[in-house]
Amino acid sequence: MSLAVTSVMALTAVALSGAVTVAALERQPDGSVSTPHEDYLQTARQVVLDLTTVSATTVDEDVDRISSAATGSFASEFGSRAEEFAAVVRDAAVEATGSVTEAGVETADERTASVLVAATSTVTNASGAVAEPRTWRMRLGLVREGDRIAVASVEFVP
Repeated sequence: MSLAVTSVMALTAVALSGAVTVAALERQPDGSVSTPHEDYLQTARQVVLDLTTVSATTVDEDVDRISSAATGSFASEFGSRAEEFAAVVRDAAVEATGSVTEAGVETADERTASVLVAATSTVTNASGAVAEPRTWRMRLGLVREGDRIAVASVEFVP
């Protein structure tokens, strides 16, 4: 074997060993894996669940839950349309249940993050949808405000 091939194999072994060590160190006592920005991911997942799980019978609470996680331009946009949103959900007898398929941090620092989230929801409404599946992909802009993380923007992505 040539020296170049041997060197490449040695470097590959060192890199794999390092990756295994890092993965082992990130494991939590319960077996889950921690990421440096797990708090951003947790918030993004919850907000997407809140956005995709709404009901005509609980729409006021649903709106409050979404509003309480909002800040900045998202708070302004959602706040200005909250009554209209609630009326549409009630009038259409919407029952939607969401679930997060996957979420990942796109960019992050100590104060802000951009998180991509893929989600699905099943929707039933007065227009004839019966447990109709819907898929969503969203980019959430998150901001750390004191001891909470709030959503500053929500963008639907193709």
